[in-house]
Amino acid sequence: MTHTKEPWLLDGTLVYALTHSGWVNGQEQFKNIFSARVTADNGADESIAIENARLIAAAPDLLEALEGVGAMFQRYSDRVGAADDWAKTTIKQVHAAIAKAKGETET
Repeated sequence: MTHTKEPWLLDGTLVYALTHSGWVNGQEQFKNIFSARVTADNGADESIAIENARLIAAAPDLLEALEGVGAMFQRYSDRVGAADDWAKTTIKQVHAAIAKAKGETET
């Protein structure tokens, strides 16, 4: 899976990512490589659009954290032999969320 590796930035409902593009007259230059505007249509509350944009901007960090937590939880579960329903359900939810974020089918 490939997604924008640069930090995603947020300005109201605009989510964007910049990449370093060099130096001009001693000043660092950036170019936009990704942008998305979250809109509130049909009379929806604009604050919900802002909250959704915030969630989109955090998505790469959330995915990375979930992958780490999922791996750690799986190792713990394997080591202690946790086979209870809660552990099975939680591991399945983690794998399903990661697969959804990556556009993959959960195995």
